[in-house]
Amino acid sequence: MAIYFRNPSDNSIKGNIVRSISPDSEGNIWFCTEDGWLSRLEPKEHKVSNYQIIEKMNMHDIVMDGEKMWICSYGDGLFLFDLASQKVVKHYDLPDNFIRTGIKTSSGSILIGTRTGLYKYIKDTDSFELMPDTAGEYIHALYQDSRDILWIGTYGNGLYCTNKDGKILARHALDNGLTSKYITSFFEDSRHRMWITTEGGGVCLSPAGYHIEDLSFIAITREDGLASDVTCATVEDNDGTI
Repeated sequence: MAIYFRNPSDNSIKGNIVRSISPDSEGNIWFCTEDGWLSRLEPKEHKVSNYQIIEKMNMHDIVMDGEKMWICSYGDGLFLFDLASQKVVKHYDLPDNFIRTGIKTSSGSILIGTRTGLYKYIKDTDSFELMPDTAGEYIHALYQDSRDILWIGTYGNGLYCTNKDGKILARHALDNGLTSKYITSFFEDSRHRMWITTEGGGVCLSPAGYHIEDLSFIAITREDGLASDVTCATVEDNDGTI
């Protein structure tokens, strides 16, 4: 295991507040930060390159899309970055430029979550279209599980589950064991359980083999040993430990 500390040298990430981390197809690891810096780590060479799209731009997520990368900013819209030339090739203004998250689905769709709804990229018109069922929702987290179910987490109104065509299969707020309406992330482990982190409600866990039609959750909170009921992410190591 290697540990990389930010330092004053040129071979270090420049940003202080890392918001999202994503690998590309070449084995490089990309970081976007809330204080204006996009960074690329080449692990084998221990080399770091830094890019500034807009000074002090607040970046919240990056979405890999073949030889391109979508950069989601919180306030400055959406940027399409070419990995080969390492340059921005297009900027998109959405009806809401405060973008919290994005995802590329198994069918190749690009979905972008904003404070006022979820937008889908329409390739034929090179534009974005609001998904009507999400209008007015603050989209805070997106995840597609191994069954192609899209999990949509909102900030203040619980979660949605949809099929790959966008049809809503389930919706939950403070019910069935979900302990917070403020969803921060989703994660499916190797046993096909869904872990849902929340702001204020700890972690909610769905059992293995869950059925979307009758979802239920088990809450894990400070009373169970968590350091805080504000949780941000879940990951599983190679030994199956969460």
